[in-house]
Amino acid sequence: MGFEGIVQIQNEDSPTAVNKMLEKGWELLAITPLDVGPLYTIGRREVKKDPLDGFALGKQVTEG
Repeated sequence: MGFEGIVQIQNEDSPTAVNKMLEKGWELLAITPLDVGPLYTIGRREVKKDPLDGFALGKQVTEG
């Protein structure tokens, strides 16, 4: 999977913060070694909405 669709990129130096972001759906893009420790580059993709999100079903559909 490439970087296509990444809408936000962020650098973090805290593994705890990175793990929390990964749990929320962010992706690890790179790890850069620095003198003070690793720098993690994470990114998130655009959340795709359901095309029917916001539409209500009529009575004929819900009451069958």
